[in-house]
Amino acid sequence: RVLFQIFYGGTFVVMSLVGPTFGATSIVHERETRTLDALALSFLGPRRIVTGKLVAVFAAMAFIPLVSVPMLGVVLLFGGVTIGHLLVTTFYVLLLGAVGVAFGVAVSARSATTRRAVAATVPLALLVTLVLGSFLGAIGHDYSRHHALSFEGPFFFADAYFAVPFDREYLFSLVCLPAYVIGVPLWLFYAVAYGGLMEPTEDSALPLKRWTVGMCVATLAICA
Repeated sequence: RVLFQIFYGGTFVVMSLVGPTFGATSIVHERETRTLDALALSFLGPRRIVTGKLVAVFAAMAFIPLVSVPMLGVVLLFGGVTIGHLLVTTFYVLLLGAVGVAFGVAVSARSATTRRAVAATVPLALLVTLVLGSFLGAIGHDYSRHHALSFEGPFFFADAYFAVPFDREYLFSLVCLPAYVIGVPLWLFYAVAYGGLMEPTEDSALPLKRWTVGMCVATLAICA
């Protein structure tokens, strides 16, 4: 279990830095090389350009945990960790990595130079990673004690999905709340990037307005 925490902790830190950094160079590089205008004039449009950049950077970043999964066979040999734990944790690490990529792409769409995009992305990504890791560690400690889980620390949910009874609390804390926490910022960063590539004659705030409405509806649903 210690090796499990060390492996995924290191993977999460690496992806939290690599994903946003690659994302921060994706669109602004097109702007610097004068190819962004050609893309904007094509049939793709801002939505497909942003989606393509997100998918391309995420696919490249996803190889970080996926190519190292066979190494986890050593963890399985020691016991205490199952394939289910590995699948759940890998899934959430990839989701958090997708949020980091979206953040980098959003900054890239609003930046004029690559240097500014990277300088704005890396410190914030590192700060959020440390804060999020500390927060998940504190929550995981209390959650593990309350439900008598065998896992503690930031990756407590790897065991929670299999050990906690399937009831209303399970649906809220392990399904609805994670979907809200990951989905809302992912949608926000997509809206920021999309608005940054819209034509000056268009309402670039429209994607953020839609996000605001959707976020309010999702928040009311969670609170209810």
